[in-house]
Amino acid sequence: MRWRTVGGRRGLEVSAAVAFAVGGCVVGSGYRPPGWREFDAWAYLLTVGSAAPLAVCGRYPFAAVVLSNLGYSAYLTIGYQPSVNWWCGLLALLVVCELRPWRTAVPALALTMAVMVQSGIAGGLAPGVVVAQALLAPPAGALIGFSMRRAGERQAELLRAARSAREQEDRARRAVVDERIRIAGELHDLIAHHMAVISVQAGLAGYVFSSDPAAARQAVDTIRGVSHEVLAELRTLTGALREGQDGPAGSASGPPLDALPGLAEIAALVERSVRAGARVDYRQEGRTGPLSPGVELCAYRTVQEALANVDEHAGGATTEVVVAQSPGWLRVTVRNAGDGERGASGPVEEAGHGLIGLRERARISGGELSAGETGDGGFEVRLVLPVRPDPSAEGATGQGS
Repeated sequence: MRWRTVGGRRGLEVSAAVAFAVGGCVVGSGYRPPGWREFDAWAYLLTVGSAAPLAVCGRYPFAAVVLSNLGYSAYLTIGYQPSVNWWCGLLALLVVCELRPWRTAVPALALTMAVMVQSGIAGGLAPGVVVAQALLAPPAGALIGFSMRRAGERQAELLRAARSAREQEDRARRAVVDERIRIAGELHDLIAHHMAVISVQAGLAGYVFSSDPAAARQAVDTIRGVSHEVLAELRTLTGALREGQDGPAGSASGPPLDALPGLAEIAALVERSVRAGARVDYRQEGRTGPLSPGVELCAYRTVQEALANVDEHAGGATTEVVVAQSPGWLRVTVRNAGDGERGASGPVEEAGHGLIGLRERARISGGELSAGETGDGGFEVRLVLPVRPDPSAEGATGQGS
């Protein structure tokens, strides 16, 4: 809300200057009380000179208030009767108080009050009225100007806050989409692996169907288990992409299955952090056998992001990584004790999509991820996932080629 704004405000400034110039000339020439000097060419010139600065008061507010007041003061000094140009300096003062700080507004206020005193004395007003006019009118205009300033600042803050909220929402939306695309590529490799297992086991069953019925039956059982796993992964994938993708996810060709990390690779993550100077304690609790590759990958990514955040924000803080398995559940906890040189680690941020990506990955896997500060000033990331055995792993171990 600035007077210097091009458009409506600029037009308002010019309109005000023209209105006061024309009005002052019309009233001054038409109203001639006895005892006052005749409204001549100098009166027209000074009336226009008092009003003209209003046309540029948005760009040069202090100069406008000085010129308007000096023009009106000269008008009174020569002996012309006070007219509507009395308002020009007051309006310019309002703009100064809206656009300029106190150190500029105070001299402008003092000048306007002095001219108000001169106007009252020249008009023959009683001393009390002169003082009241000088003490009320200019401060009231200044107060209005400062109120407009505060309103403009509040409006600007609200606009910045709204813009920031939109940008944050856009970043969160992009992070979710990016994470879904990343998950889709990884699940593509998992499903491709399962289908390869089905193909191999189907060929084996057909080959030994007559000569070794027990081996054929075992191969069929493996096919059934792997098929259930494939369907579950497909439902997860298509459900996730249907929520946020308008088109196909693309034909990403990722690394082979054995290149996708899981629980076994978490120890290597911890070791890398330790070699980088971090203090990390890692332990595993419980063991229920091979898990779904999607679940193991989700756990690995969570530890990866959390440790990266600790390295960036927590300095030499002590970090505890716990991977606990129990029947039906996998729990992963990464807790920073907050005793590092740089304090608590804080939320996992931009790297690797941060908390937004981790929560989206956990949600798609059917689990839940929570993160927040601990009582000792540290930070904790906790992942809970429902688990089921991986039939492809069981089939691979139970069936030779």
